[in-house]
Amino acid sequence: MNFLRAMIKPFGGALGWLLRPVGVLAMLLLSIPWVGRPLSWLWGLLLSVPSLLGGLVEGLFWLVGLRGEKTMRVGVIILRDEGGEPLDDPEKVIHGLQRAAEIFFENARVRLLPAWPHESERYGVEDLFERTDGWVKTNPEHSRAGVLDVNCKNPALREDLGTTGGEYAFLQNSLDPRGAVRRLFGWGAPMTVFMVRSIKGFWGCSLGPLNDYVTVVGGQSQCIAHELGHACSLWHSHDKANLMHPRGCGGEEMRWWQVWMLRASRHVSYF
Repeated sequence: MNFLRAMIKPFGGALGWLLRPVGVLAMLLLSIPWVGRPLSWLWGLLLSVPSLLGGLVEGLFWLVGLRGEKTMRVGVIILRDEGGEPLDDPEKVIHGLQRAAEIFFENARVRLLPAWPHESERYGVEDLFERTDGWVKTNPEHSRAGVLDVNCKNPALREDLGTTGGEYAFLQNSLDPRGAVRRLFGWGAPMTVFMVRSIKGFWGCSLGPLNDYVTVVGGQSQCIAHELGHACSLWHSHDKANLMHPRGCGGEEMRWWQVWMLRASRHVSYF
């Protein structure tokens, strides 16, 4: 698999530069409240279909003991409150990313990669603490209360269709323009974790396959793995040891079908 990555890298880089303006423009249009946001939902669901079909084919290889390493690109954006104070410390967030990286690789052979690697350099979880700039960014601007204090479940759906979801999508693509092409075509679409001030009744929230971002309360970075699981279509489990148990974000285990769904997500790819 590393050989294939090396073979396509020159072509993928050139094609990425050509498609990047298209991807950025498309993602900006999909960030428009009440107009682009519903289209973004629909597009995300449509992109999930070929990924799931590919997962079915991959499942056949599992039967003969073949499970290649896949990757998921993740970046964390720490928001600032109205006074300009960051809502979390990058060094503390890194510990949450480290935990997520260990859970996904040990259970599913999915390796976390940074959303913003320096000069397109490919580096991974072993460099988390040395290369924090690739994994975590602090928004240079302060945010309004409607972005800092959000909801989950049905109220979050309404917020995502409006200005709150539009601001998240705009910020995601303005700070990560290179990821726009992958988000547009659904080929290993990068995930963004927004560290917010509060989520009513929760430590984190995800709208599943509808979005390319999740929200986590500042200081609760241990919930990053759980919310990324939701973004990859995993639902809650009653098993306290399971990653998707809804209380405390303390579980680390995954069932075989959870592994299959994670690897079949449009956020996870071989390249």
